[in-house]
Amino acid sequence: RLLSAQQFAAPLLSKAFVERFKLDLDVEAFQLMTWRYDSTWSPAPLEQTLLQAALQNFAPSNRSRFDPYSAILRTGGLRYWLIDSA
Repeated sequence: RLLSAQQFAAPLLSKAFVERFKLDLDVEAFQLMTWRYDSTWSPAPLEQTLLQAALQNFAPSNRSRFDPYSAILRTGGLRYWLIDSA
């Protein structure tokens, strides 16, 4: 039986977090949130589960990089409001 990319990658990513950071995380219950800005320079945060982010991490420049405007959060654990101060 062929596994989906998510089924294959989830246990490997979980194991990597334990081995490298001593963190036993559910890679589908935690998200990577990165603050970005859209074409009008308005904040546009990007939220992905750790598994989604890992499945898109193919470029060598992304392998060990953690953007300083990023955070790992429990999904639904942080509420934020974008306020237009203009």
